[in-house]
Amino acid sequence: EIRGTQPKALVVIGLEVIHSQDIVLASTNQVREEFRKAFAFPLVLWINDTILKKLIKQVPDLESWASVVEFEMPTNSLIAFLQEISDSVFEELIDVGSAPFLSKLSRELGSASTLSLELELAQQDIKQQGIELEPELAASQQFLLGLSKASVMEESRQHYERSLALWPSDACLEHQGCVYYQLGLWHRTYAAQNRSEYDSSCLQAIQYYQQALTIFEKANRPELVAKFINPMGEALQRLEKWKDLKPLAQKSLSLNETYADLYRQASASGLLAEALLGKSNWIEAKQLAEKALQALEAAIDAEPDQLSNERQG
Repeated sequence: EIRGTQPKALVVIGLEVIHSQDIVLASTNQVREEFRKAFAFPLVLWINDTILKKLIKQVPDLESWASVVEFEMPTNSLIAFLQEISDSVFEELIDVGSAPFLSKLSRELGSASTLSLELELAQQDIKQQGIELEPELAASQQFLLGLSKASVMEESRQHYERSLALWPSDACLEHQGCVYYQLGLWHRTYAAQNRSEYDSSCLQAIQYYQQALTIFEKANRPELVAKFINPMGEALQRLEKWKDLKPLAQKSLSLNETYADLYRQASASGLLAEALLGKSNWIEAKQLAEKALQALEAAIDAEPDQLSNERQG
């Protein structure tokens, strides 16, 4: 990249997200003298504690040339960082509801990204500095850590449960409902991955989904009930609990007709059709299945206009 030019200094960031860290660091150590020959300027490596330990252990030749300066985020900045990320994630989850949680922010939280690593480092700083967070922010932090550990199922669940344990009863109900929903989603995912515990895990998911819906209703947010209700219906369907599925699907259909969400209308109609099939009510089930297909086709037809409006917005 430098191609013979000599900048005043070069700062390298992002080493923590390289998958082959050990290979990169080892090869760097082997060509230490090339840095002396080619770089007549300061080279700054912006790294975390984990990379620093690897440098000391695996790159001793290069590390022996280095001056290490440690930076600690001020308490106010650390709290502001956690609050900003927390607000953004909850705002987004409330916006998309039970739709796939696939935004850039969410993907970064659930991967070995800079944002995910910053969150872990913030957690370390909180412990090292002995910072006592406000209960709601402490609960939110545990929720964020749960999202960031999504690939490590047991650890993720523990963070979600800690979040609920820390959550003040009078704090933001919408955010609390999101934590219950995410725990329901965790158990539904666990059920899919562990067939021997399928029924019990689905039942646990249903309980958490119901708690989320109850909280949204308590917060007088029927539009959030509409957004988050269908996964509970899907779990009831999987367990063939037709008696419970029918009223829930009817409620979902009514709510999503009120809030004009065609995709969720289609899903609710499909769930209601499944409940009627389970009761051998063939004619009504056929009518509802056709209604679900019509809503789905309408949603697909409406997509170009929605995308156009989003671009203009």
